[in-house]
Amino acid sequence: MQNQIETLITLLEDPDPRVFESIAMRLIELGVDVVPILEEKWETIDSIESQAKIEEVVRRIQTEHAKSRLSEWAEKGGKNLLDGVFWVCKYQYPNINLSSLKTQIDTTADKIWLEVNENYTALEKIRILNHILYTVEGYDRSKKNYLSPKCYYINEVLSTKSGNSISLGLIYQLVANRLNIPVYGINLPKNYILGYKDKSYQGIDVLFYINPDNKGSVFSKDEITLYLEKNKIESRSYYYSPTSNISVIHNLLKELINAYKDEGNANKADDIKLIVTEVERHL
Repeated sequence: MQNQIETLITLLEDPDPRVFESIAMRLIELGVDVVPILEEKWETIDSIESQAKIEEVVRRIQTEHAKSRLSEWAEKGGKNLLDGVFWVCKYQYPNINLSSLKTQIDTTADKIWLEVNENYTALEKIRILNHILYTVEGYDRSKKNYLSPKCYYINEVLSTKSGNSISLGLIYQLVANRLNIPVYGINLPKNYILGYKDKSYQGIDVLFYINPDNKGSVFSKDEITLYLEKNKIESRSYYYSPTSNISVIHNLLKELINAYKDEGNANKADDIKLIVTEVERHL
């Protein structure tokens, strides 16, 4: 099999674009297992043009892989948010490991678990969560690269402790849910916020809201209304209510498209558009 793959890679050097496309499609069909071989070949050739062709094939393989896995995840209901986040990260970081992400989330959650008493009120639990995340762990809003694509990948944010509203919000939500604290994502325009929704509070949809971009500050429904009015955004009921994991990932991907566009990386923006289209089928 490896000899066959290496032969296909050699054929990528053919100047005929039709030959390149045919070979590229065959390599894409073989899937992510060919990526290490492609990367090894990339390191041994001197032609910039040939390297660019290999890079394009690798990028298309990673896009197809992420697209198919996210489609499968969404088709099954998108129940595990971490899985969805992982497949988004896998697009940009093919060597990322799911167990590593889970371990980092669990480690932070365990620190909070040691401090939380089951008899604590919702606000008391959130105050402890905020203290561990923002004071002890040091998570904060990125001051330099807030809209950089890197700020949207939680593996990067887990490493740097610096992110934006959606990446910080995702980490906050994953940690809270690990502790069975009912915190859910809300796709507010130009912002990602969280809602504390507890079934024990009958007749109340969301007990209070949380701003992950401002050290977990708590606020009310009225402040969302003021935010929408200030930004001249038409009010919608779903701006106040928790959304599905699939919708959260859909929003994350759309934000990534804008980030890559702003960076001038049209190829990656187009890749994410393909993935978005697939996820949209399951909304």
